[in-house]
Amino acid sequence: MKRAAALLAIAVIAFTGCASDENTANEDHAEPGLVQGVQDGAGHVHGLGFQQNKLLIATHSGLWQHADGDKQAERIGESRRDVMGFTTLSDRLLGSGHPDPMDRRGEPVNVGVIESTDRGINWTPVALRGEVDFHALAGAGKSIFGYDAAAGRLMRSTDTGRTWQEVTGAGAVISLAVSPKQHTRALASTPQGVRLTSDSGRNWSTTDTTVGLVAFGPTSAWSVDGQGQVRRGDATGQHWLATGSVPGVPVAIAPNGNGLVVALENGQIVQSSDNGATFTKRLTL
Repeated sequence: MKRAAALLAIAVIAFTGCASDENTANEDHAEPGLVQGVQDGAGHVHGLGFQQNKLLIATHSGLWQHADGDKQAERIGESRRDVMGFTTLSDRLLGSGHPDPMDRRGEPVNVGVIESTDRGINWTPVALRGEVDFHALAGAGKSIFGYDAAAGRLMRSTDTGRTWQEVTGAGAVISLAVSPKQHTRALASTPQGVRLTSDSGRNWSTTDTTVGLVAFGPTSAWSVDGQGQVRRGDATGQHWLATGSVPGVPVAIAPNGNGLVVALENGQIVQSSDNGATFTKRLTL
């Protein structure tokens, strides 16, 4: 029963909003400032990442940032685009999803892969324009993995998102992570558990049976299931131990030093600095 409940929660988190996102993106005459009833707000969180010591928060209504000690998150730029898949690299951001419903600028409903080199102020198309809506996206170096939920296919790029090839063997994917130290090593959270590849997706093996969101830090792998239970893996993603829990249903996670940052369904973002043993509130979005 617990496994079924966790799977249901994560499945809802991973795929909620796809139809409504497309409808919103098509509303050329939407009232300014309103995106699915959220006035100048973020909506639900799709992804987290760190760049230049700031937490970046990819949401249904644009990209936000938050520095330690700030009381509130700050919107980056003017765009209210729906940043679905999201990953941070050393010199750029990659995303997917849908355009700003009030300022589409000729973009298709599914923007494909887009990138920003100015920390999210401006975005430019990179690949698969009009073809995919990656609900999960993760990368390190030039190696990027993305899951096209509509077509049910996992794809990989070896040139920072410029060209893509389909990857088989992982199954349906909820969440993705790529090792920052070994770029051929990636984790895919699936309904059957956490799957690992060490050869760029040619072969996959199950290393944990929990169902949830995954992340890869420099010294640890992470998993948070639909009930908020946190598990920490070694740097290879092969061996896992329970560490603690978060007070709610997770929607996005990101490693941070010796800990983890977790966005919850209720809008709270919590963080741990003790390897996932305890979590404290960072902010409410």
